[in-house]
Formats: sequence, C-alpha cells, structure tokens
Amino acid sequence: KCQVCEGGEPGPCICERIRQIALALDLFNVPGFISDPANRLVYVNGEFSRLIGDPTKDGVPDDLRFIHGLVSGPYRDKFVQPIRLVANCLPLLEREIDAGNLNETARSLMDTLIATNPDLKRRVREQSTRWDGAMTLIHDDQSRESFTEHGVPIANPNGQRSGFHVSLWFSTQREPPVLRTQVSELRSPRRELTLRQLEIAGYYASGLNSRQVATYAGISISTARSHLEQIHSRLGVHSRAELTAVILRSSDNQFS
Repeated sequence: KCQVCEGGEPGPCICERIRQIALALDLFNVPGFISDPANRLVYVNGEFSRLIGDPTKDGVPDDLRFIHGLVSGPYRDKFVQPIRLVANCLPLLEREIDAGNLNETARSLMDTLIATNPDLKRRVREQSTRWDGAMTLIHDDQSRESFTEHGVPIANPNGQRSGFHVSLWFSTQREPPVLRTQVSELRSPRRELTLRQLEIAGYYASGLNSRQVATYAGISISTARSHLEQIHSRLGVHSRAELTAVILRSSDNQFS
C-alpha cells in the first residue's frame, strides 16, 4: 500500500501509478490534488497546501475530505461563497456517479453533506447553470484570486477509468488588493447603494468586465449586468466612466 491510497480498495498496480502521479504533481507551481473514487482528497501538492492547507495531514475527518465537504467545511474561509459553489458542483457530481465514473460512496457523502446543510438542497434546485470550473479564493492578505479547475481521470493498467482523478487549478486573474480596501471601507455614494451593490460597483470601477465581475462576486454574468443597471439607476449615472468617477470621488472623501 502506498502513501496515497493506503487502506483503499485499488490493488498495488493502481497504488504505484497514483504514487508516481503524486510525485509528479509536486513539480507543478499551480495548486493540484488527487481525488479517490469517492471524490475525496488523498494527496495535495505543495502549492495547494500553501494556498488552502493539507487536509490529508491536518486530521480532517474522512467525510470532510470529500472535495465538496472541504469547500463548505474546514477550509470554507478560503473560498468565496462556498455553499453556492458546492450547489453549482453537485449536479455535475451526480451525473458522474450515475455514469459510473465515481463510486456509490460519493453519493453517500453527497447525501450527508446536504443533510448537514439544509439550505444546500434548495440552492441545488435553484441552480440553472452548470458549474464551469471557476472559483475564487481568498489569500492571507485578503486579496482574491480566481481559478479554473481542470481535472482528468487516471487510467488503470488496462486503460480504463480507475476512479481516481488529478485536478489542477489555473489562475485566471488576481484582484488588486487596493480594490478590497476601497470597497470594504467605502460608504455608500449618496447613501443609495447596498453593501452588495457597493462591492459590485467597486469591481466595475476597477475596470473589470461583466464576466470578471461575475467570477469575483460568485454570480452569473446576467446577474452582474443586472446589478450594474440598478447601480446606474440609483446613482443617476449612465456609463461606467461616470460610475468610476463617483466611486473614486467617494473614496477620496473617505480617506482625505
């Protein structure tokens, strides 16, 4: 039994293959991990450990090493809007189980997660879009960085799916730390905006487009655009240039 899948069901050939992938994973300078047939983390590379932590060594219970449980559980403070992220992922996970790409233990872990998060089942029902691999993480300096996950199945010696997967998180863009300071400290321009609208307005004012705003805020692109229309209406502005001027003027007044 190897250091990765000790106590697992796969035979020694699979163990050796997983061990080799685990060694190679540490050569990447992007966060990466290996998950087992139940979608639990069994190995994380150094970059993942630096950014999130190492649930395989932190004494995290078996059910919370389930990747979706990890996001809404012991490391939830690292993820932006973790419940919404999990709700987006679960329908895709269900299809993977039904297709036989993950074992039934994954379904049991998913049911446990839903049972311990009553709001999760409602959110899953309300999801209208399929998760596209996008997520936003919070760094120690409170800046945020968006990532896209790319996962591939690991084959057994016969070339068939083993149930294990290797996943890498590629950074798409890091938010300027100054933006969070402005948004978090800023008081509502003309006292017309909610705190959520202030956050969205700050993103647009920093030059982000609607797709990028949606990624950082954890919402759909259409919702981001709807927020922008409401912000324009409440502030009486008609363009992003005018919005930026209002935000910057308010920021100057706040810190002067």
